[in-house]
Order: sequence, then structure tokens, then C-alpha cells
Amino acid sequence: CAALMALLTERLDDRVHHQEMAEQMTGTATLASIPKIRHGQPMRITDVDRHSPLLESFRILRNNIAFASIDQPLKTLAISSSGPGEGKSTICANLAIAMAMDGKRVLVVDCDLRRPSMHTLLGLPRDVGFTNVVTGSCALERAVVPTDVEGMSFLPTGPLPPNPTEVLNSQHSRQLFTQLAEQYDIVLVDCPPCTGLSDVQVISMLVDGLLLVVSANQTLRTRLRITVRTLAQAEAPLIGLALNRLDIGRHGYGYYYYYYADEGAEGGKRKRRKSHDRAA
Repeated sequence: CAALMALLTERLDDRVHHQEMAEQMTGTATLASIPKIRHGQPMRITDVDRHSPLLESFRILRNNIAFASIDQPLKTLAISSSGPGEGKSTICANLAIAMAMDGKRVLVVDCDLRRPSMHTLLGLPRDVGFTNVVTGSCALERAVVPTDVEGMSFLPTGPLPPNPTEVLNSQHSRQLFTQLAEQYDIVLVDCPPCTGLSDVQVISMLVDGLLLVVSANQTLRTRLRITVRTLAQAEAPLIGLALNRLDIGRHGYGYYYYYYADEGAEGGKRKRRKSHDRAA
């Protein structure tokens, strides 16, 4: 009876639980597994220890994105998820920070013209931004604002329009994306969710790549299937997945992250000891 109940529960559970399931459903690789941020823990990698698993996961994501675009340089990258509340904006912000730490000139563009949240994450206003530049009421230089991370800038949404898809699909929007790609090393675009909206289909035609965020134990398989079908129809340049909110202790990733963090620290100590021994 217990076995039957367990089987029934598994059949009724529509969530994505692990990396293999996400990759099988999307037909693409996981570029990084992002640890779950617990209540009260810092949301940004600027506020964590330098050997933190969270910071290390974004270093891995940054590097794997670079490896995924060796043949064709990736200048503009959209970040989305199948549904709301899966952590795409937090991943976008932290990936931008990780890339800025690597010496790149990074611009984060908030193209969620329905329920933007990037300005809250970065602690910046959104009164003037993308929509002002696209409609010609403000110059790009006035709309882009610096962040508290060196090398990282932000273009907020600006006033939210009644017709987001039409604004994104305009010729002015296309010209703006071309201009941004020329001015920055990498442009990260925070998008609305894929399911039920055509915005991401439009944005996918303006960027070099798209990163799909899948939240462990939260993303619905039904919704993910619709997203994959929608992106395929738009021929979106999907480069891979970011598996978010993974419990690294339960899934066996804890040892991996801590081992390499400790190895890095110990390696530095060993090098310093060898240098000291040679000097002596």
C-alpha cells in the first residue's frame, strides 16, 4: 500500500526535481547548478565569502557560457524561465556581477516590461530607462545608470507600456540592441517568463543566446514542455540551462563545491610555503 501511494504521488508530482530530468525535457545541457539561497542569506555574490558555493556556482556558469560561445562570440544573452518566481532575475544580477569581476564591461537590461524586479535587486530607480530610449524621449547615456559593482551598468525598464510585445518588436528596439552590443563586452537581458507571453519569442530574435532557468522542485514539467516548444518554434538560440535552488547537501554537490573552494585556498597556502622555503 505504501509503495502504491509513493508511485501515485510520483505520478501526480508535476515538478522538475533534478538535472537529468531538466536536460531530458529540454534537450540541452546544464551550464551550472545554483545552490538554494536560504532565508536570511545574502542574495548577491558580492555579499558572500569568496569560497562560497554560491559564488563558485556563478564562476562556473560564467565560464561555461564562455565555452558555449567559443566559435561565435556571445555579446547579448537573454535570461528567462518557464514560469514566474523561479529566480531568473537573481541569476541575471549575479551572473552580471561574476562577469564584471572578470574584468568585462557588463550591462544589465531589464526587459520585463510587465513585472520588473531587477531595479529592486540592485537598489536603483526604474523611472527612466529602456522604454524612454526606444520611444526617443531620452538618450541612452542618460538612461543607463552605474551600479555599486565596478564595470557593471544597468538600463531599467522605464515606464511600463500597455503593449510590451509591440515595443520590444519595434525597429527602434532592434537598433538599440545593436548599439548596446557595440558599446559593452556583454549585455544581459532580464526577460519575463516564457509561458503565456510572446515577449521572450521576440527578444530571442534580438540576442545571440538565451539561458533558461529551471528551479529544482518548483518548475512545472507541463509548463517547461510548453516553453521548450515555444522556443523551438521561434528558433531561439538556447545555449543551456541554469538549474536553480538546488539543495547541494541533499544532491551531493556540497562536497564538490567545498572541496574545490578548500583546494583553492590550500593551493595558495602551499604555493606561498614553497616560495618561502626557496627564499630560505
